[in-house]
Amino acid sequence: MDRLSQLQEMLRTLQDFGDEVKASPGLTTEETVALGQRLWDIRECVDGIFNPLKDSLRAKGLQETKGLPGTRHFFSPDGSRCTVTVPVSVVQVKKDADTEGLKVLLGPDFAELFEEVITYKTRKDFQKKVPDLEPDKTKAALDAVKVVESTTRVMFGE
Repeated sequence: MDRLSQLQEMLRTLQDFGDEVKASPGLTTEETVALGQRLWDIRECVDGIFNPLKDSLRAKGLQETKGLPGTRHFFSPDGSRCTVTVPVSVVQVKKDADTEGLKVLLGPDFAELFEEVITYKTRKDFQKKVPDLEPDKTKAALDAVKVVESTTRVMFGE
């Protein structure tokens, strides 16, 4: 059996397994942990195989675009398709750049090359302090922020 046929068979088996698990009445926590661990192991194994393939296609895409921004499509006889996109490079100021020293050195040219952007974030104790403000200030402060719920992380093998 060739590699592609082997993978197609494994995929069908995994899909059938998934259908069985979904149809199963409530799994115990222990069963869920055991299944999760094995699926995590499979994922890590697949990543170990998949990442070098992606690296190879990434290199081929870079070779064909000569490193310039663009998109290349690769196809296989079975109809599979891969798209490699080389993005436009972005110039960013280094976090440790001495911008004050650069301002002095460049003088008026600094403003021609760099744009000053100021951002704000809430302090760690924002949620504790904001209720202590006057009502109109509390409302204004709360209207200026949004709460982003963190995603609960589930990991295996650690």
